[in-house]
Amino acid sequence: MTGLLVLLPREVDARPALQIEDVDHFEFSSIGLTQTAGVGFSVVITAVDGEGATVISYTESVTLSLSTGGTIVPAATGALSGGVRSETVTITQAAENVEIMAQDGPITGTSNGFDVTPGDLASFKFKEITSPQVAGVGFTVVITAYDGEGNVKTDYAGPAILTDTTGTIDPTETGLFSAGIWTDTVTISQVETGEAITVTDGGVEGTSNGFEVEPGGLASFRFGEITSPQVAGVGFTVVITAYDGEGNVKTDYAGPAVLTDTTATIDPTETGLFSAGVWMDTVTISQVETGE
Repeated sequence: MTGLLVLLPREVDARPALQIEDVDHFEFSSIGLTQTAGVGFSVVITAVDGEGATVISYTESVTLSLSTGGTIVPAATGALSGGVRSETVTITQAAENVEIMAQDGPITGTSNGFDVTPGDLASFKFKEITSPQVAGVGFTVVITAYDGEGNVKTDYAGPAILTDTTGTIDPTETGLFSAGIWTDTVTISQVETGEAITVTDGGVEGTSNGFEVEPGGLASFRFGEITSPQVAGVGFTVVITAYDGEGNVKTDYAGPAVLTDTTATIDPTETGLFSAGVWMDTVTISQVETGE
């Protein structure tokens, strides 16, 4: 019986033979020394052999990462064509001396170093303002400028406009920012339970946390108008309001306070306790007086 020799087809690797083994490393074309966070730019990656020649059979994609640990988008290139890939990438984190690293298994390559600077001004953020503050008494405000990727906008100098809920903030404009941060003292002269400060530059703004502004120290008393004449020995109503130095009712003033009059016959000679900065009660003066 005549023997038959049967040849079966060998399974073929889908990847071109030796294309990875031929690659020694990846090379980047020179990247401009300054890029902007959040703004795409082009990188060109080439697969080369040990002699520096392009490995045109290499058609894989490579993963991308950053030496600074930030985020690069996309995290992997499309497939190389003829051993070369031009890819638009975006880096979100501002940093100095950034390098892009390409990798496919053991094969790696690193770009030249470059700086990533912050993008356009996108927001302001306040350091938390403690509550309460006191009307007429300065307190520290810290404002930081950011780009759209959350990087401190270190090249932002300002100045920016300051407003507040009461309309009494001083100053109404920041000074210059230093490395994207402004720190200084502001004063609010009006009492407010839901106070907030807003900073604005063009169409960009930021608002602080809410806080209370309480009255300052006791500075004066004011009487409600007393009608004339009054009758000796007959009680009449007196209204007295306590104020701070900024003209706010000193709602936390409780008294009591001493009462005197021109005739030295007023009764009582001391107020009772004030309520929310106001005392109202009846007094009697027993002696006739034309200029009381």
